[in-house]
Amino acid sequence: MSCWDRIWDKFCEESREKLVDDSCWAEVEAKSYALFMGYLSMAVKGLGFLVLTWTTVVLLGGFIDDLQNNDFWCLTFITLVQTAGIFDVLLTEKLSYIGDAFTSIAYVECTRKSDNIWRTVLSRVHTLVLAIFLCPLVAVYMGGLVVSTMLSVWHLIQQDYHADGVRNLKKALLVLYSLVLLQGVTFCYKLMNSWAKGSIVNAVVHERGFDKDCRDGISDYIRETMIGCEKDPSSVKGRNLITYAVGLMESKSPDDYISGVRILDAFAKKLEAAVKEVEGVDDPHQYTRENILKKHLIMSAASPDIVQKLLQTLGRISIYDRETRGHAARVVASIAHDIHLGKYPKAIGYISSLLDTYEEYSILQPYRADWLYETYEQDFKQISLPVNQDDIVEQGDYDVGFAKTYKKLLEVESDHDLLQAYKRLVEQGFRILRKLAANNDNCRVMFGTPYLLPKIMAPVTSDLLHHRNEDGRMKHIDNAACYSIVQGSMKVIAQLTAATGQIGTKLRDEISCSMELITAMRTILECKECNEMLQKIAIWILTHLHQDENSSPGHEGTQEFITMLVDIMTHDKKYKEARRVVAAKALVALSSETGSARIIMESNNNLIHSLTRLIVEKRRCSQMAAEILENICIHCNGDVQSLKTLKEAMPIVVPKLLEEILFWPTEDI
Repeated sequence: MSCWDRIWDKFCEESREKLVDDSCWAEVEAKSYALFMGYLSMAVKGLGFLVLTWTTVVLLGGFIDDLQNNDFWCLTFITLVQTAGIFDVLLTEKLSYIGDAFTSIAYVECTRKSDNIWRTVLSRVHTLVLAIFLCPLVAVYMGGLVVSTMLSVWHLIQQDYHADGVRNLKKALLVLYSLVLLQGVTFCYKLMNSWAKGSIVNAVVHERGFDKDCRDGISDYIRETMIGCEKDPSSVKGRNLITYAVGLMESKSPDDYISGVRILDAFAKKLEAAVKEVEGVDDPHQYTRENILKKHLIMSAASPDIVQKLLQTLGRISIYDRETRGHAARVVASIAHDIHLGKYPKAIGYISSLLDTYEEYSILQPYRADWLYETYEQDFKQISLPVNQDDIVEQGDYDVGFAKTYKKLLEVESDHDLLQAYKRLVEQGFRILRKLAANNDNCRVMFGTPYLLPKIMAPVTSDLLHHRNEDGRMKHIDNAACYSIVQGSMKVIAQLTAATGQIGTKLRDEISCSMELITAMRTILECKECNEMLQKIAIWILTHLHQDENSSPGHEGTQEFITMLVDIMTHDKKYKEARRVVAAKALVALSSETGSARIIMESNNNLIHSLTRLIVEKRRCSQMAAEILENICIHCNGDVQSLKTLKEAMPIVVPKLLEEILFWPTEDI
């Protein structure tokens, strides 16, 4: 290939559009340091090959009989150093092997305590031999290039080669010692620059906003990039922390997998924070691009086991600890929209285990659970809540178990770190289920999973946010931990009730059968201290449940719910506008059914006038009020009493609406 062809190929590569532009990412910019260090390593290794060739072929082969004694031993030492150094310039393999050697010495020392005298003697001999050979090897391997450089400087200064009468010997030695000196200077320069690695790692951690736990992973990323640059500089193309982490997860090594999950969790955590606080993030789209790349690499990886490994990590019986389980849960939550449960038959079981009780979570690490199941199966079932689905028969069993669990969150004296880790794990479990429920096929799998719905509804049905006093009144409990878990549960329920088709109808029928759930959500709506977001979600859940034809007109509580919505929408001084808008949207959906439209009409004698006032005032509810009024006129004209009410209100309402329509363009905008 000609030079022009290479230039053209390079131009085409640079102009080719990429899935995600990572050129401005901190770790990608740090690749220039790794590339520079890799080139220095290549230079040291190349000079080492040249020196080794020069000493063995030119000097030892051609001038071996003419060399002085000191030159001979100096060249021999340089040859040995080059033989060891050219294969591992970065010293990683040397340090590993030397550490293993010292470990073997320590092991041999431990065997000296044996009662067998011959074994004791052999161990001492073995220790002595290892110590005699190991110390010189350590000195040669670790400091050989520095010593060779010092010897070369000394010989270049002295120049006592005694090469009189030997043609070209002096020139050959000068070239050799100059090459060794150049190699030593390059090696020392590389060694000095290697001290900057820690600062670069800290800079990447700081710029990325990662926790200190990711520092080791980023350090390994830079080190692996340096090693890759030494072997092939083009290998760094397209390399970043996400591609590196996914590559680690494809490895068969559990340690590599844990490191990869920890790095991806750091990205998922930043994405989660950016979603919660978009205004406080400089570039929220950056986290979206990162998530796109992460999702693409995981879902289209050469090894299809990555998603399966992530899901297995979530299980209550896993080879990984609680920390890794939490990291994997956040990673799965960030890609859950693209997961199809039909491809992973056991996935829903792994995910549902994230909603287990605190008692089971706190008993032991996941990787010990398998041993406990096998060894003390009966005792384990007695000290923990039921783990077999056959042992659970009613919603009340879940409510009692989860009530005990979440009351732990109110105890300040409890293990705070363990409780917080458990809370985060449950929150991620609800996030995963909510995203999975956006797919109707996943909803079908979730509906077919025994006892999953009661487990999802347990935080709401156990009514963690309210406590009944002795006088029978409900008291609001202000606890952030309980609130976040209840909100996660309600979001999953809202997503399930929004499912379409036959599976959506089945889910709504199943959920509407839980009177504890309906009662708890009405309590949230009636509570003046409950969070506004929870009240909005409760409105949407109840709206979906009452919207089906078989539940709208005659379903118990439908009339009370609609009356409550009308009261919220029409009383602008009593409720905030955001909550009134949600109630108005719910009434628009409900008014599309004849039965619900009549209930809306009968809920308030002044409803028509209230809707007219909202339309005229041109607030956020104006358009929705007009849609409700239209639906009422369409569906209530067959009812005598409703028709009479409409006829009485229209002479007053219509002129106001016509006046608003006719004079709309004349108003200042």
